[in-house]
Amino acid sequence: MVDEAVARGGYSGAIFELGGGGELTRRHGVEYSGSVEALGSIQSPDGSTSCGFGSAWRSAGDRFLVIATTCKDGLTELRKRIAR
Repeated sequence: MVDEAVARGGYSGAIFELGGGGELTRRHGVEYSGSVEALGSIQSPDGSTSCGFGSAWRSAGDRFLVIATTCKDGLTELRKRIAR
């Protein structure tokens, strides 16, 4: 699940399915802020760049989830460290 508290006390969130063949599919989304912009994308803390989730995922070892992306700054992958 990707969730985000948005300005003025709103909330947006999305649930993604990680398919066994590497597919990434948004299955459910909620928003209470009047906007669905946060569903399927993330933004840097300072707002200087944003990334939209692609349609594929993979693992990088047993500690990292890698999601295909297209970012304003040219980045093509997002890596998320998974806690044990």
